Amino acid sequence: MKIGAALEGDLRKIMTREISVLRSGIKSGTQTATDNLKEKLRAQVRAAGLPQSVQKAWQSKVYPKGDSMGAAGLVFSKATRIHAAFDAGASISPRNGQWLVIPLPAARRLKFDVSYSRSRGGKPRHWSDVDAAVRRFGSLRRVPLKGGRILLVADGVTASGSRRKVRQAKGGGTVQGVGNVSMPLFLLVKRVRLGKRLDIGGAAAQAGRDFMGHVLAGIDAADRRVKE
Repeated sequence: MKIGAALEGDLRKIMTREISVLRSGIKSGTQTATDNLKEKLRAQVRAAGLPQSVQKAWQSKVYPKGDSMGAAGLVFSKATRIHAAFDAGASISPRNGQWLVIPLPAARRLKFDVSYSRSRGGKPRHWSDVDAAVRRFGSLRRVPLKGGRILLVADGVTASGSRRKVRQAKGGGTVQGVGNVSMPLFLLVKRVRLGKRLDIGGAAAQAGRDFMGHVLAGIDAADRRVKE
């Protein structure tokens, strides 16, 4: 008795079809895995209460552009130092000078924290513009706080933080008009300790465990599309 098996159809076409399915499925699964990791890292930043710009600093790319069995995904940060600091926790001390100057809500509202200059590489560098506050309100009062911290306060201003108005006095000369509000603008501290708020390694490890599942799902979806 002879038992044999025969392959129905054109072997070359069958292999071409299977290779096409693998290329499409692997690329699709890699894209999904890469996008998921990026979104999980952005979600961590969002949950930590950090600005949207720090969330969007997580970027991703998948190579090559077309379908490929060698597809690879890359998730990277455009704010490496910030993400690393909140991932590991860090102590920040002033590089030049004795104090770190932290703008308080009133200072941010009045735009005393947005001045910057272009440093090397074309990246903006932000700082608290105390000089602008002094030009607007005059000397700022120093209020010592516990722990060696100091509060800088603008006295005699209006609630909206408007400029002091100058009016003409009787008999000539001018009189500086004042408000009746003391407005805290800046907090001076020796150092700031950043607690760990992100778990980049944990998210990357989970993405590695989930990767093959995404690839298999991509291959299955590609196979269904070909059969339809």
